[in-house]
Amino acid sequence: MKFSYRHLLVLIFISLSLVSVISAQGEKKKKNIGILDFTLPTNKDVRDSKSVNVLGVSIATQDETDIAKLRMRMESMQSIVTECYTKDNRFTVVDRRATEALSKERELQKSEVFMDGYVVEQGKSIGADYLLRGLYEANTSSLTLTLYSMEDGKVASKEREVLKSGFLGNKDIVEPIQEMVRRLNNTAFPLLIKVVEAKEQSKTKVKTCLIAAGTNRGLREDMELDVKIREELEVDGEMQVYYKTVATAEVEKVEDLNFSIISIKENGDVLKQLLDSKTKVFCTFQIK
Repeated sequence: MKFSYRHLLVLIFISLSLVSVISAQGEKKKKNIGILDFTLPTNKDVRDSKSVNVLGVSIATQDETDIAKLRMRMESMQSIVTECYTKDNRFTVVDRRATEALSKERELQKSEVFMDGYVVEQGKSIGADYLLRGLYEANTSSLTLTLYSMEDGKVASKEREVLKSGFLGNKDIVEPIQEMVRRLNNTAFPLLIKVVEAKEQSKTKVKTCLIAAGTNRGLREDMELDVKIREELEVDGEMQVYYKTVATAEVEKVEDLNFSIISIKENGDVLKQLLDSKTKVFCTFQIK
């Protein structure tokens, strides 16, 4: 059978089509996160009542300059949250221009439990799988991050944190907010990190391991992790997957975008037996 130029073109077309399909499937695995403008008091509120209501709490406001400072800090907080999602390759952040108009919708203010149906449809229309709101209680220095699913408009995850005193000063707010986002995602999108290999070990136990996650998963030194194995248990006649904790660990060093070194804190002997037997082992963030 002769191999003609036409056959070659057909093969090239099929190959390119397969690559496109595979790429599209890979992209679909990412979650699209729309980050709404964080809730802020307005200058009009101050002029009208000398009081600002944030999360249902009335706070006295003396100077509009304070509000301007608060706005700037809130924008910084939103930037920190956005950066967390931008650096995590599980997510794609929806263009801010698309979320700005949605942030102004009055329907957003109706409920903390679920999004209004209209807002959900608007969220879907800009390509968001989830919408994230940030609300700040100025009188208690508390930040609340709420992640809503556009599948049903309900809360997928929520975190509240009291930030350090002197919040409008030069206190570091980056790490506390990064930790909030980590906990938020750990609830909504549980992450299994593969343990690649033992790095340092004795005859009886593993001391350190290489894991397949780095800055792309928001790992930082001293983060605490649970080490788990996958098991199947029968419950009411049905087999269910259970990830059993077999050891605890701490991030010793973040190597790069994709890898880190962890130090085993407990049950290094159990972990050695599992790795020696070629059992697949994973890590997850500890939920506190």
